[in-house]
Amino acid sequence: TNLSQSWDEFTDEAYRLFTQRWVQEVARLLVPGGHLVTFFDMWKLGELKAVMHENGLHPRQGLFWVKRNTFPRFRGVDFMSGIETALWFVKDGGKGIFNHELGEVPNYMATTSLAGEERIHPNQKPVPFLSRIVAYLTTKEGLVLDPFMGSGSSIIAAKRMGRRSVGIERDGGFVKDATKRIAAVSLPML
Repeated sequence: TNLSQSWDEFTDEAYRLFTQRWVQEVARLLVPGGHLVTFFDMWKLGELKAVMHENGLHPRQGLFWVKRNTFPRFRGVDFMSGIETALWFVKDGGKGIFNHELGEVPNYMATTSLAGEERIHPNQKPVPFLSRIVAYLTTKEGLVLDPFMGSGSSIIAAKRMGRRSVGIERDGGFVKDATKRIAAVSLPML
């Protein structure tokens, strides 16, 4: 897969419309009290919050992936980016799940970028970080939906946690690579 693809380049207006459409569709599918966790450009967080609110989703907390091995900036004009933010929202009408019996954990995880995995997507997330989110915010009967599956990390996390999952990805190359990664993961012993 070509990691330098321009699959996420939008004008500001196109990005706003794209975000409105996918949030509206995901909100339609969520049950009351269902969770939506999304990684998002920190410079567009205000826009995202407004779109979420319009669709009955309200902010719960920021979740942070602290990268232990940040990538150098080749232009040398700013700091290396060492944190990615995921925003956690809950749909109106229900309490939502938080599996507190798993123990207290901070809202961040420090891990290497891929924790020993091959990079197959430019925005690939570490499975251990996503596994924590899946464990705390879903039940065994729940369903994990990833409308931007990319490398399949969220689907792998769900599979390892014994959750059902659905991944959606428009790029055939990423689908092929993610399918291989997912197939290589064994189901948990229940």
